[in-house]
Formats: sequence, C-alpha cells, structure tokens
Amino acid sequence: MLKSLKISEPPAYSTQELQRYANSRWLVRYAAVQLGWHQSHCDIYRLFLLGYKEAAPDAMIQACEPDYVAQAVALSISHAQTVINIIHDIHNLRVPLVSPPRDMCIGGYHSSRLLLHLSGSEPKHKDQEVTNEKAVSLARSTLAILRPLFKTSPVLGETIEALDQIITAHVSGVQVPPGDFANEDRGADRRIRRPQYAMAIQRHTALGVHSALRQAQFHDDNEDAGEDAGKIVTEASLHNNGPNIWSAQGWLQGFSPGSSHDCI
Repeated sequence: MLKSLKISEPPAYSTQELQRYANSRWLVRYAAVQLGWHQSHCDIYRLFLLGYKEAAPDAMIQACEPDYVAQAVALSISHAQTVINIIHDIHNLRVPLVSPPRDMCIGGYHSSRLLLHLSGSEPKHKDQEVTNEKAVSLARSTLAILRPLFKTSPVLGETIEALDQIITAHVSGVQVPPGDFANEDRGADRRIRRPQYAMAIQRHTALGVHSALRQAQFHDDNEDAGEDAGKIVTEASLHNNGPNIWSAQGWLQGFSPGSSHDCI
C-alpha cells in the first residue's frame, strides 16, 4: 500500500503552489489530490495509535518495535497537520468554491479527531507533541471553515455536527468511545450520533483493517497475545525476501520523518 502511494506521489504541498492555482479551474482538483494524499497516509499510520478506534489491536502494536510505532505516530501528526493547513490555506484564498471537494470535510473531520486524541496522550518524542490547546484551537478553526461550506449537505452536514460534538466533549472532559461517537444515549435527553458516511463505511473499514492484519499473519488480538504476536512478526519477516509491506514493521520500512515524501 505504501509502495503504491510512493509511486503515485504528487509534488510536495506548499502554500505558494496553492496560491498559483487560486484563479485556475484546477484549484479544486489540486486541493483534492493533496488532501487525499495526506489523508491516505493518516489512514495508514493511525493503525499504530494505541487506543484509537481505527487502530490495530493493542497487542499487535505492542509487538512492534517502539521506534516503528513512534515513527508512525510522528508521521500521522505530520500528515494530519498538513491536511488542516491545506484547509486553512484554501480558506485564506477567499476564492468562492462552487463545489468544494468533499475531502475537505472528511479530511478535516479525521485530522481534527486524530490531533484531539493524541493531545491527551503523553508524547515520547518531541515530534509527537501535540498540546491540548493547539489541538482544540485547530479543530475549532477547522470546524468554523467547514461549517458554511457543507452545512446544506445531508451527509457531510452531519459530519460537521459530529465534529462539533467531539470538540465539545473533549473540552468538557466527557468520556466517549476512542476516536468517535457511538449511536447510544449520553444522558437522559441527549443522543450523539455518528455521521451517516462514517456509519456507511464502518464495515468496509473494519474489513480493510482485519484484512491487512491477516496478510501480516497476525493470528490473535487478545490481551495476552503480545508475546506470540511478536514471534509471528519476526518469523514472517524472516520468511519473506525483503520487507513485507503487510507486516506491522514492514509498513514503515524505508520511511523516516525526514524523508522527502513525508515532509509537510
């Protein structure tokens, strides 16, 4: 998967390049490509975020080398911040968008969630640090940009409202399921709902994650599987010639925070 992304890698994003497209009919397409590119990396690296809803089971993550997990956390932050930067840069262009790319809404939703989640964890490295104040500020400003653009959309409008509820819950310290809201009552007179698109792709996402884990030869995901999982990962890497991109460590093989394709 990462190899495929490397092959299709677009030019590195920059505010100056976006401004060059400001008066072009290609503005929306350029933004959609960049947003999709960085969101795809977020979707991959969030598998290694302990406690995150879309992450692999904790036992699988703990079986990986700490440096690989630390690298994935740093890269997920980098790509999430880039998604939010692109959204803000588009807003600062002050160019009316007749049909804004839906990736703005979906990317802003997921990137804000990811940063809010990581702001509550203790960073092990400097490049993993996301303060609560910064995460909340970015999420709120992103919400303010997205709401006018997608409030009339039946599906994406609910995504915006879900993000608003996530931010409110985070600030107030309300305990919610990791990474997202479930369709269940939160008190006597309040129901928090997941956005329709999230519900529609929930099964597809779950199948995709478990498919990746199966191809990585992970056989168990219970709390006591850490030792066995580590053995499986080691044996799988020895069995194959070269890095296996479907193994937990192979996913990150050859990627470093300073490499050109992972720079903001």
